[in-house]
Amino acid sequence: MRILKLSLIAALVTTSLFSAKINYYSIKGVFVSDEAKGAMGKILGWDGNKNSSFSEWQKSAIGIFDTSFRQKFSSLESLENQTNVSEVITAYIKITRFSEYQVPKSESRMDYYFPVTASVSFVNTATGEVLYTNQFTDYMVYEGMKSDAGSVAFAQEKEKIFKNSFANLSENLLKGAAEKFKPSEIETKVLKEAGGLLILDKGSDAGMAVGEQLVQKKLRVTIVHVDRNYSVAKPLLKTLIPIGTVFQKFVTEGGDASSIKKPKVALYIDTALNPSYKDQMKQFFTDKIAQAGAFNVIPVDKMFTTIYNNTLKSTISVTQQQEVEKRQAPDYAVRLSINGQYFVKEPSDKDWASFDNYGALVCGDWVDMKSSKVVYSTCKYETIRDEVVGNIRFENSARQEIVLKNAVQAIAEDFAQKIKFTPTVVNIQEVDGKLAVLENKEGILQAEDNLEGYKNIGHIDGIEGDVRIPVGTLSVRVDGKSSIIKNLKKQATFSLEKGDTAYSQKVDFPKEAKLLILSEPIVVGDYTLDNVRNLALSVASATSSYPIFGDQSFATKNIDLLKLDGFDIEEKEIKSIETNYFLVPRYGITTISEKCEDTGICEGSYSVSAGVRVYEGPLADEKIIFKTALKEDRTIFYPKEYKKDKLDGEFLGMIRSLLEQTAEKIKL
Repeated sequence: MRILKLSLIAALVTTSLFSAKINYYSIKGVFVSDEAKGAMGKILGWDGNKNSSFSEWQKSAIGIFDTSFRQKFSSLESLENQTNVSEVITAYIKITRFSEYQVPKSESRMDYYFPVTASVSFVNTATGEVLYTNQFTDYMVYEGMKSDAGSVAFAQEKEKIFKNSFANLSENLLKGAAEKFKPSEIETKVLKEAGGLLILDKGSDAGMAVGEQLVQKKLRVTIVHVDRNYSVAKPLLKTLIPIGTVFQKFVTEGGDASSIKKPKVALYIDTALNPSYKDQMKQFFTDKIAQAGAFNVIPVDKMFTTIYNNTLKSTISVTQQQEVEKRQAPDYAVRLSINGQYFVKEPSDKDWASFDNYGALVCGDWVDMKSSKVVYSTCKYETIRDEVVGNIRFENSARQEIVLKNAVQAIAEDFAQKIKFTPTVVNIQEVDGKLAVLENKEGILQAEDNLEGYKNIGHIDGIEGDVRIPVGTLSVRVDGKSSIIKNLKKQATFSLEKGDTAYSQKVDFPKEAKLLILSEPIVVGDYTLDNVRNLALSVASATSSYPIFGDQSFATKNIDLLKLDGFDIEEKEIKSIETNYFLVPRYGITTISEKCEDTGICEGSYSVSAGVRVYEGPLADEKIIFKTALKEDRTIFYPKEYKKDKLDGEFLGMIRSLLEQTAEKIKL
């Protein structure tokens, strides 16, 4: 028996400009995702917190992590007496994945793989902003016998392997952090108050970004606008903030110097079909987009909220707890969804060989969170076909993860190439109450666009050029060559006037003016599929010339997912879309014939149809103004044992193709 070790590491960092003395604090806890905890129960027999072996390991693991942390960072014992938590960076470790898979080496020998994935995160204690995240995968390979499985000795060996992996993870994660994470503080001073907002003397050139919170003891502000050499902040907690107040902000070295200027986008995973790959999907996408993308990704992490709200708050005083506020939600989110994942084992024409087939269909949607508009979508279907000699094959879960990784990274590459933020500045021509009118040259603005209205308040000493402050959030209603803009949410006490400006930094693709809201699909035939509604939303957005919106349930689900990560977003902020057009996908699968041979190989003939309908007015009126559908008959051969996976994969691919062809034809 031999134990081998392999490791994979990935890091995400932001950028720094200055240096300062930093205080660190290590949370006294080791956090385990639900998926990893379930794997511990299955592989090690540890039933979560109820199991004494798990509890004993967790206690020792806390000591291992804390000892390694203190060797590399000057750590505070507690936050109880810390008067200004904005001067503290807090670190924590979490295990996101633990699994076991086997690779036969001969008739009697077996390699057992035990990958364990963990990440260490450093956060701004006062705001919850993640400053640095480092992920590490430790692979321990146990070279043994097939007969080892199920033995008491092997069970003990697996516990030892897992504990050794955690020690390796702690050491490597913190070693990487000590080498790459170089935090510093920058200072910015309040120069002026205008309309209830504060003008600060640092901008994007110094590392400031919209949505960040700055804290100075009991004073707290959030950044609502950033220019190159100044920022505009909104006070929180209704506390008077004097002119001259100095705030601090952490920045970190290592990474793309332009990343601080990129817009932030939330990333969440819709894992209705397979939740076990959620953390891996986040990392696959984020790693790929980090360098090439025009935006920074903020993964939505339920565990982060649990850690921050429960554990961190319990270590600080009641007064300091009042400083902890929810984070401002980004305007956009990326939604990744697994719409199909398949494994089919097929025979070959050789007695000693067979084929293992893996497939994954993943879609990515760029969603405007304030309207549930799906701005851009793409779907990628990736496959792997392995020839298996004898019974020596790759572990199923390992190959499933690879094919999923290929699909997610293909989406990330597509987004990096296609998603570009375009700044738009227009002059306001007239204002009447809460309505403003501006010229919409060349149709730059589209219905449901969000803009920010700005007032020029002139020159302020210490800042080069004129200063503009955000007055309110605006929503566009297109009317001919002009855009009528409704003031939805005020930032300042000023009102917009003729000559002021409206600004947006948006991602958009040219679409027709009419808006379509996706509704539940109509299903006919004798075979149904999961997740067709998700697929139809992505396909329609990708191919239709009309903007596609999710319905209220889609908006609510998006909000609920962001709330899990502590983002400050409410359902009432979601605009009610003014449209009479509803897009209803339709599909049907009908079995024509099926027959199976004694060999277990079956032949089936099927008729598959898919299309779209557009209704005008309430769906109950059934006024169809557009409909089209296509049909395809296909004969499919499949092993009887893998009928569902084989047919699901074939049918979903056919329906995707038919929906693409029909959605492209929509004309109203």
